[in-house]
Amino acid sequence: MDANILAVWEYDNPADLALSKASWLATSQDSTLTVVGYSCTCDTKIDESTLHKLASDAIGNNTKIIDVSVIDYAQLNDYLLSANETAQYQLVVKTASKYKENVKDEADWQLIRELHQPLLLSMNRKWHKNDFRVLASLDISDASGEQTAMNRGVLSVAKAAQQKLNAEIHAVYVIGISKTLSELAIKERDEVLHEKGDATQQALNTILNQSGLSEVHSHVLAGVPQEEITRLANKKKYDLVIMGSVGRKGLKGLLLGNTAEKTIENLREDLLVIKPNY
Repeated sequence: MDANILAVWEYDNPADLALSKASWLATSQDSTLTVVGYSCTCDTKIDESTLHKLASDAIGNNTKIIDVSVIDYAQLNDYLLSANETAQYQLVVKTASKYKENVKDEADWQLIRELHQPLLLSMNRKWHKNDFRVLASLDISDASGEQTAMNRGVLSVAKAAQQKLNAEIHAVYVIGISKTLSELAIKERDEVLHEKGDATQQALNTILNQSGLSEVHSHVLAGVPQEEITRLANKKKYDLVIMGSVGRKGLKGLLLGNTAEKTIENLREDLLVIKPNY
């Protein structure tokens, strides 16, 4: 079976870039495309043949569309989560919920926690395809098998972007300082970097050297991880940020969340979330 990318597309919104981004990624690696179309404004559904024509007109003939479906937006998450059991997608691409009027971020939090496939949340900013820049966020503080696998997955995606999209790769690790200590100035970033920066940089370099990336720019920061990652990404204006997610569920997920969930609140760049089993 060919590698297949699922594009979740608001077909009557010209600002929705999910389909065009999914198509570019599919073309770069000879993948096929499945398109799920929905509307946030129209009460009347279009039929699937009309959606297929709209999608084909939008992306041209460079990518093979193998299937299309039209669904209600309210049913979108249930449809996507059903793909955990019924279909295997290489990637799911959709526009982030915070960029849709009257829709809360919780819709994307659920997908980050529960979707098995890698999830690309588009922030409706065009990519610099001739100068594509990627920020890979790593956590080297946790030596567990799950976290090691997640770091490996993040770097494998970064490597694929480097090879197939000619992307410039940056990697970041944030030495964590709790929000309370940071706000009370009990722990200063410069102090933490002075104490731990050199050893952390060496550990990060070791992981990057083992990744197979031909060239990567590394950043070691200190602070609240989601705030530092967002600050760096927004300052440097990357096209894509790659993060892993442990996918907490239930009460623990509700209370703790994870860095990927917290990062999307203020991130202006696209976010690609992967799971440890990727």
